[in-house]
Amino acid sequence: MQEAWAFAENVSVTVDGEEMTYSEYVRDLGQHVVPDKLQVPSRKHPDVKHLSEKLGKSGQSIHDHLSFLLLPDEAQEWIDEGDLTKRAARMIVRKCRSNIDDPADALA
Repeated sequence: MQEAWAFAENVSVTVDGEEMTYSEYVRDLGQHVVPDKLQVPSRKHPDVKHLSEKLGKSGQSIHDHLSFLLLPDEAQEWIDEGDLTKRAARMIVRKCRSNIDDPADALA
């Protein structure tokens, strides 16, 4: 999760015409009118491409890490503790980004 937050500090997004870092976006989700689906920079995003080239990681890996920031706190703790695989985390992210009213329901 530390790596995900570090990536998020280096990726910018535009929300309602305002540019911010992805970490600011995630921290302030409750203050934004969230679009139909939560915004996660794609592997083709210029900042993700730059990080990919700079760090020698795939754009998909960086995108996946950024999407983990949308997980409920409990799931993020599981990742930190090594109790949640990346594959399982990606499945939970998909459920959290769907039309579930409470992302915590995805953990069930």
